[in-house]
Amino acid sequence: MAANNILIQVGQCGNQIGRDFCNFIENDNDDSTSSMSHIYQHYDKKLRCLCVDSEPKVISNLLNKYEKSYRKKNIFSGRSGCGANWALGYHGFQNVIGPSFIDDFLNALRKEVERCDSYMGCIMLHSTCGGTGSGLGSRICEAIREEYPINYILSVGVSPHRSGESPLQCYNSMLSLSYLQNYSDGIILYENDDVINRIMSLRSKSESSKAVSLEAMNSYIARSLAGIISPLSSPKSNVASCVFPGREPWEMLQTTCPMPILKFTGIKYLSKGVAWDSLVRNYVQTNCRPKSGTVLDSISCLAVARGDRDHSFFNFMPRLNENLKAAYRCVNWNPFPIDYWTAEKDCSRSASSGSRTLYVCSNSCGVIDYFDHILSKTSTMYEAKAFLHWYWKYGCCEDDFCEARETLQSVALNYRDTLKQ
Repeated sequence: MAANNILIQVGQCGNQIGRDFCNFIENDNDDSTSSMSHIYQHYDKKLRCLCVDSEPKVISNLLNKYEKSYRKKNIFSGRSGCGANWALGYHGFQNVIGPSFIDDFLNALRKEVERCDSYMGCIMLHSTCGGTGSGLGSRICEAIREEYPINYILSVGVSPHRSGESPLQCYNSMLSLSYLQNYSDGIILYENDDVINRIMSLRSKSESSKAVSLEAMNSYIARSLAGIISPLSSPKSNVASCVFPGREPWEMLQTTCPMPILKFTGIKYLSKGVAWDSLVRNYVQTNCRPKSGTVLDSISCLAVARGDRDHSFFNFMPRLNENLKAAYRCVNWNPFPIDYWTAEKDCSRSASSGSRTLYVCSNSCGVIDYFDHILSKTSTMYEAKAFLHWYWKYGCCEDDFCEARETLQSVALNYRDTLKQ
């Protein structure tokens, strides 16, 4: 019997990425009668998923294409949006979606949990920028933690372009990330700028001049996520999995987030039709050498090798392990900083029969630079009292900003202190 996980899709970003993620999962489950296909899907083929948005457009499009995949009672949609304002999403959701939204949401979640054979936890997909993904996402995460204190919560957050998508984005990100730190068990954080750079590095020379579309970014995020947390075993495989089916997200958290004060991770991948040693060399060249020239120190990593049909990955292990440890500059005090999983099958339809893909989820100091950026911007804006009236209007107070700022400062300090050891 496989463990079961529930997806929580919040806002436009969360619902679009969630749909792409489900497409990868459904591709991986080539035998619908197997228990493997019921990790994220019930026996009636309805997804174990709750969809929330403060505007109807994205969810309407979702239902138009995939209506049979969702339960109508698991869909929550508003009419007016949250105005890219964390305060409106967190404090004012009653006026946007309905006065009883949290109670209705938790009731739908309870029923979904009761349908599970073995409920493990929730995976929440959202942005840290918009009012719905950041504000309502924070409120939902808090409510789930209060209702299910011992079950896992994994947040998959997408942060905005640093050049600016909204004048409120740094405030929203600071408040959202502080809540995720306090209420989730782990955060997989994607920066839009970094996602674009990764997509460009994967493209051929003939495609390098093309602009990166929103659909391509969503697909990259969904595939990288599926590469780490989708089931390792194929239903038709005779090879036993190294992880109990359905526990992949939570085993990943135990590997990459060994301490509750250090729970921000990132995922990168590379796919090629070459031997594993060549693939790792290419991976290191494209993913471990930032343009700034600095190499990020890492606390722990999880490497997942998919497409290992001939079971040759572990033949290269000693050399691959040393290459990845050096590339990620793993801390000296962690004797086994990298865990390895293998799977015969990749989770992408676009992967050719002979291709191999290496996915790496790492807990590194990269989050320090992003937090410093947010703290610097919000400090300047707060001192100038810029846009604060929009937050006071919907129920925020100075304490909310002070506590969020202190939380992010504490996280950045903990990462710096840990990496010095």
